[in-house]
Amino acid sequence: MFTGRFGAFFFAALFLFCILDSYLIADPDLFARVATGRLVEILGYMPLHDPFSFTPKNPQWVDHEWLSGVIFYKLASLGDGALFMFGYLIAVWTLLFIYRAYRVNGGDERFPLWIFLIFVIGTSYLWQSVVRAQVFTYFFLSYLIFSMLVYRRQAFRRYLALMPFITICWVNMHGGVVLGLLFLAIFVGSLVCERIRNHASPSWLFPFAILLLCLLATFVNPYGLSYWSFITEAILMKRPNITEWQSVSLNDLGSLYVHLFLIIGILSALIYRDIIFYEAYVFLILGAYFGYKHARFAALPMIVVFTYMPVGIDWFARLVCNVLAGWYIRLRRSAMIGIVIFTVVILVHFFWTLITLSSFRLDYTPYPVASLEWLRANREGGRVLVGFNEGSYALWRLFPKFLVSLDGRYEEVYPEYTVELVMSALDPNNPRQKKSIKEINPDYILTRNSKILGGKKEIFKGRWCQIYRDDSYLIFAKERCLKEAADFHMSSVPFIWKPNF
Repeated sequence: MFTGRFGAFFFAALFLFCILDSYLIADPDLFARVATGRLVEILGYMPLHDPFSFTPKNPQWVDHEWLSGVIFYKLASLGDGALFMFGYLIAVWTLLFIYRAYRVNGGDERFPLWIFLIFVIGTSYLWQSVVRAQVFTYFFLSYLIFSMLVYRRQAFRRYLALMPFITICWVNMHGGVVLGLLFLAIFVGSLVCERIRNHASPSWLFPFAILLLCLLATFVNPYGLSYWSFITEAILMKRPNITEWQSVSLNDLGSLYVHLFLIIGILSALIYRDIIFYEAYVFLILGAYFGYKHARFAALPMIVVFTYMPVGIDWFARLVCNVLAGWYIRLRRSAMIGIVIFTVVILVHFFWTLITLSSFRLDYTPYPVASLEWLRANREGGRVLVGFNEGSYALWRLFPKFLVSLDGRYEEVYPEYTVELVMSALDPNNPRQKKSIKEINPDYILTRNSKILGGKKEIFKGRWCQIYRDDSYLIFAKERCLKEAADFHMSSVPFIWKPNF
């Protein structure tokens, strides 16, 4: 059971639904993406200058994800359920391309369910935040890998021929298009090397022509040549304060999945070097480098190994089954009842979610929902000093009455100087805090009501009056204090996605 052509995939898709349904926090960057989508709908074009913030900005606003914002805005207008289901469906579709690439490349049709579940768990972080633009990169990249393997194995051109049209969408949805072009260029180079060494392989001319067309397609964007200068700077930017751009911790439990698949990949390259394509080695090296250097790319080496080295996946699965032969058979039989029960329960929950999609709600507890609704209702407008993680939400809920100091669009809008300035202004332990606040010159300050702030609220005393307080956030205003702010509790969460502009 669940080992046939689609059995394992079907169960894994249900398992993924269970994982994603357990984490319903909206991604911090989603709100800025939706705001951009709303702006494009109003104006009818993508503006070149940012209207949402008041701090020093880049001369030109290059939003390489603007089309993602348009899609997310359309989905958000339908409610939380539409955003969640879209994230889940694109995740399943991505896994389907990965699974089909595995099969096209000679993977065993009846491989054990558990090995695919390990892969799904290891890569599930890609879709756990609801929902972000990087899902398009992994979707298109999985399609590209599938199309390259189909061309290699079957000399079938149709899938690869769609890449220039896909690139037009990709280049306006996420900067990960650069990774796709790199993979395609390596694929072409591999075919050329094989021809030079007189190895039987499909012609390199067709994928080379596709590569050229894809490169031309990248200029179909609102910024022209400026897009590439921005992307180059964005790739080289260090982003030391952003968690997902930091290196993978070797001691972290989540990194075990990367270790496992990388070991399988290395062993595959050594044992089955005669049947593994040239580009697989380069993909593995790149995947390992990016996967360990930046946490957001941790899934990349796993995808490469699963699609380009299925012989290693099958070898590892057989090895485990043989070593644990007796235990494996008994465990497999015992697990069947649990799998059936799990499948029925999740199917019922899945269909119930579909039926009640209109009342589906995401989790907004990390965001200043009550505080910003209060501010919008009780003040005329102004400039709000707000941190990186709350900035996108503040931008969406407060514009056009209020402007923000910083948000998750980082490299698109703000120079490094602005990011450091805002972070120092909100850090009570930073000796430059008062000076930074004076330089930013906000009308309001939104800060967390936390123990970290502790007894250092005097930083905001004098010119600053605490006008709002709840369990999570405080708001200070540059005005005289007539009375101390009372605790505020919101009775119900408003419809977050109703636009205010």
